[in-house]
Amino acid sequence: MQAPQPEQPFALRTALHAAEKEKIAAAAVRIIQPGDHIVLDGSTTAYHLAQQMVQRRDLTVITNNFQVAALLAGNRELDVLLIGGLVRGDTWSTVGVLAEDMVGHLHARRGFFGAAGLSTERGLTDADVREVQIKRVLVRAVDEVNVLLDSSKFGQHALLTFAELDQLQHLFTDRGITSADAALCREHGIRVTVA
Repeated sequence: MQAPQPEQPFALRTALHAAEKEKIAAAAVRIIQPGDHIVLDGSTTAYHLAQQMVQRRDLTVITNNFQVAALLAGNRELDVLLIGGLVRGDTWSTVGVLAEDMVGHLHARRGFFGAAGLSTERGLTDADVREVQIKRVLVRAVDEVNVLLDSSKFGQHALLTFAELDQLQHLFTDRGITSADAALCREHGIRVTVA
């Protein structure tokens, strides 16, 4: 098992594995239906998903990421709800007690989450305490937890867990996933889509 990975700035993370993230996002956008209320977390893969949604209609998008909100806000056919709170300048996301309180009043059909790592021992993990806390609250606010994860993240872990494997419904990943990792996810009842 790898040592915990520190968090990197949003701009740098957006460029890492960009081709894989674009394919993952293109696969994930297909399950979003008109009328859906969805959550996009502050991850860069969720930002790639938002790029796929720019021309969509009749959706409510809830996010704690300024970049996602700014990208989608120009489309008058979408309702974009930006979660308020403490702004993290390096990630463009909102966190903290105010953000968590706001999410506590919301409910969405589907949520889409990125992570620093996924492992059997730790589930989905991330590096920043504040990001993990808002992700935990967002996971509780959705009926369906969809994970957007490029294959480099398998077997990795960061400081804190925000979702256990049995909380996940659907994993979107790239062709670099090993058959063992895919089988492990399916054993936990997670649907796996390889983009």
